[in-house]
Amino acid sequence: MNRFKAIIVDDEANLREALRILVAEYCPQLMVSGCAASAEEARQLLRQDAVDLIMRLPGFDFLTQVQRL
Repeated sequence: MNRFKAIIVDDEANLREALRILVAEYCPQLMVSGCAASAEEARQLLRQDAVDLIMRLPGFDFLTQVQRL
């Protein structure tokens, strides 16, 4: 089975943790390689490792800031 790497980006720690738990339980092919509370933290994670998926919760405007990598 192929495994895909993902990061979770949200400014609320409890939501990041809830999503990480759900992914671990229901998506065994997806490995969460990191979590970020801000766009800057997410950029640091992306500089360290390539990921296949960026998960962000509604209301967090991270994707428009990714282009600044």
